[in-house]
Amino acid sequence: MNAVQETLQQLVQRRQRELGGSDGPIPTRQVWLRGGGEEEWSYETVRRVVELGHDKIGDRIADRLAIALDIPVSKILAAAGQRQRGKPFTLPARANRLSDTERRIVLQNIDAILGAYTDERPDPQPPASDREPVQADYTLAARRGPSKGKRLREEQDRDAES
Repeated sequence: MNAVQETLQQLVQRRQRELGGSDGPIPTRQVWLRGGGEEEWSYETVRRVVELGHDKIGDRIADRLAIALDIPVSKILAAAGQRQRGKPFTLPARANRLSDTERRIVLQNIDAILGAYTDERPDPQPPASDREPVQADYTLAARRGPSKGKRLREEQDRDAES
């Protein structure tokens, strides 16, 4: 029988209660300070995890949470729904011959495989209802041939009229 996986927010809140004991949960500020405070990470990041359930974290934040909550980083990553870390990965020496452009392509492929979650990841887009309408780009459809491009435009025109 599979147990239901705890979210990152649930894990952090549970550890806050456990660390606080009979005095009640430790405050979010104390989690932040235990993880290194302003020298290591932002209070706002911790607050988002605790209060809003933010779980798109990078390695640095996972490490800080593991320290702050006194649990293995593997539990943090599992709760955040992220891949576990493997052994350090180094390219073979012949990769030093790659040009800057080729190196960027290799890194882009790695990012694509891993899902590219980092601390600097921009906030998700607002719900569709909050965004301005976007004009369709028919360039790709036109490359497919006139019949498919025309059908795509007609379908979008019908959808816009409904």
